[in-house]
Amino acid sequence: MNFITLLLVFIFCSIACIHIYWALGGNWAMDAVVPTTEDGKNLFTPRWPETLAVAFILFGLALLILLKVKWLTFYSLPNWMERYGLLVLALLFLIRAIGEFNYVGFFKRKKHSRFAYLDTCFYAPLCLGIAVLCLVLQGLAA
Repeated sequence: MNFITLLLVFIFCSIACIHIYWALGGNWAMDAVVPTTEDGKNLFTPRWPETLAVAFILFGLALLILLKVKWLTFYSLPNWMERYGLLVLALLFLIRAIGEFNYVGFFKRKKHSRFAYLDTCFYAPLCLGIAVLCLVLQGLAA
């Protein structure tokens, strides 16, 4: 349980820090993290407020895990979150891994962009791994 907890917290905090870097104006890897059309145009342009919100959500997920396994005790999770929080998290990341069948996920149709390649090789498998780890942690922490 300790290894899974540390791994999930590390993943969420690392990705959150990258989002903070982007929100503050950094541009490393920005050309590879937004889905693009086949002619190379971004499907959306992330702005700093949304990027910062994603970072805080990711830090919140790390906090949720630390509270769930009782490594932090300054706050008690509500009963529904204690019971179903990791299951909901697993479901959300599983849905992300499966994708929306067009530009994102294992079952995407548009596969000829840098984002699509990285999504197939890294992003979708990472989301699937997070989902599995959340399910395992739910079972261990129950």
